[in-house]
Amino acid sequence: MAAPEPQPAILICGLGKLGQACLRRLQGFDVALLAMDRHAPDWHDPELAHGLRAPVVIGDMRRAHHLRQAGATGARAVLLLSSESTVNLEAALQVRLLNPTAQIVVRASGEQRQLGDLLEQRLAGISVVDPVNLMRWALLQALRPGDAAARFDADGQALSVFEGVWQDRRFQRPLLLDQLSTGWLVAPLAFQGSQPSPGSPPADLAPSQVGRWRLRRPSWWRQPSWFRRPVLDQRSRRLGLLAIALAVVVLIGIGHFAAGSSWQQGVFVTLALLKGEFVDPVNAVLGGRPLGSGGDTWLVGGTLLLSLLGTVLTSALVAVILERLLSARFGLTVKPRLPRGVQPILLVGGDGLADALSSELQREGYSVWAVDAQSPALEQAQRSLKRRGVLAIGMLSGDLLANVQGVLALQQCWPAARLAMVTSAEQAAEQLGELLGGVTVISSLSLAADVVVATAFGERVEGVWPIGEAMGLLVRYRVNPGDTLCGLTLARVQHGYGVTAIALKRPSRGDGLALPPVDLVLASGDQLLILATLAGLRRIELGQLQPPSQRLRLRLPRPLPDGRLFEVHRNLARYLGCSVEAAHGLQLGLQWQELAVDPDIAALLVDSLGRLGVDMELEPEAKLVL
Repeated sequence: MAAPEPQPAILICGLGKLGQACLRRLQGFDVALLAMDRHAPDWHDPELAHGLRAPVVIGDMRRAHHLRQAGATGARAVLLLSSESTVNLEAALQVRLLNPTAQIVVRASGEQRQLGDLLEQRLAGISVVDPVNLMRWALLQALRPGDAAARFDADGQALSVFEGVWQDRRFQRPLLLDQLSTGWLVAPLAFQGSQPSPGSPPADLAPSQVGRWRLRRPSWWRQPSWFRRPVLDQRSRRLGLLAIALAVVVLIGIGHFAAGSSWQQGVFVTLALLKGEFVDPVNAVLGGRPLGSGGDTWLVGGTLLLSLLGTVLTSALVAVILERLLSARFGLTVKPRLPRGVQPILLVGGDGLADALSSELQREGYSVWAVDAQSPALEQAQRSLKRRGVLAIGMLSGDLLANVQGVLALQQCWPAARLAMVTSAEQAAEQLGELLGGVTVISSLSLAADVVVATAFGERVEGVWPIGEAMGLLVRYRVNPGDTLCGLTLARVQHGYGVTAIALKRPSRGDGLALPPVDLVLASGDQLLILATLAGLRRIELGQLQPPSQRLRLRLPRPLPDGRLFEVHRNLARYLGCSVEAAHGLQLGLQWQELAVDPDIAALLVDSLGRLGVDMELEPEAKLVL
């Protein structure tokens, strides 16, 4: 008997920290693994080398003969994980020439990320992973006020993951993830926000009625939009009052200096004084006569004060013009003034990551203060924001000790602020957060390794967040004939693989369906968006479908009319994902029949068949022996 052909391997090029983290995760996927590196790898765990099918090939991933020697021509996926983005991008082109069908995952960041995005658009089977950009999802959620663990967009529907009570089956769905305790839900963002929080006013009261009673306006009354919104903020009001005061001074000056003469002289003298001049305007008023009377003393004093005011205004105008010109000439940016009473989100270090976070947070309506990790800029921010306070603090520097020092120092200034920091450590991130107390520590290495491994099997990762003790991946599956998902109901997919169905897009309809019904059967061509851990993706890849966890016993206490019996079989076929003929084959009668079902399907069957007169008993999950 001929031996079965070996399955195509996955080739890892670059065995640094990220490469070894991916190798550790891939060893649980029952797939052959190959590796190559420019130099002999420095193993953080010597046991990792034992999981390779062949010794590590020492060579340059940009050279075709080295790639052939490493097995790139027959690999199902090639992971290019060098720390140099240019090397990875050059190697991606070479791999595509050698193997037109392999899934290629390229690590690229910085300026080379744009080239990687272009290659991803033009060449099929190439995916670009940016470890720095991956932290943006997790950091956004860690810095946002609120209790949601994740917020994302699922085919046009904004959803959030939070801890709460399961109240509505239509708009809420329990989250099924490994290493995650019960009580986590996923729901539309609007539905979560509509639930009153403790201490909030009743929903039937208008905002103006909180704390005092006011008459409600008639329904036909609509105030103009310019009247409902505050036209001027506090700073604009000050500028407006200053402009009005200056206009009053000009009018009074023109009227006073034009007395006994023409109004042209009043305008000339007033504007000359406001320009900062003194002697010529006073001589014009005196008309050549010498000073000496009591009225002249008031004239000299008043014109001197007006001239000093004009000097201050002129100097301020010149200073603003020079500041704008010099900033534009030398590329300097001035920190914008924050509105009074607004608490910003402070970002320290991070460069490009801080810019991306600032843009996202400002788009959501938050004020952001981004500073460099250098101590002078940080000390200035502490002085400026000491009385104001901050909502959240993000330490984004690549230096772990600098981040720890900054967190400890800023935690003393603002103990109530949300704190988040990044680190390149993989396994010590959670322990470090517990050690510092109240700090969310996000490991860029752990996020990138999970995304790279998920992408290696051809799936598209659209988000990654730490949710409780689990790492949640938002993954889009395209269902093809023969896939492990094809022909299963969503309830079977969720409970069988331990994942949560978020959205479903079918070829017959253009828009996606958020939180689709659990009795829908997946067919070829569907696109399923799920929230899962890497262990759940591994079970889907290997087809390790867990059996149903509950058992439903049902019988017919008496014969039913043909029409009602057909409804019973139709409901069974709908919720069990089978044909009506298969449901009819259960031979329901006076004897109890047992069905292995998932909890979601059991609840639907109890509700629908109970109305048709079917006796049912649901065995507790603890009694099942699987």
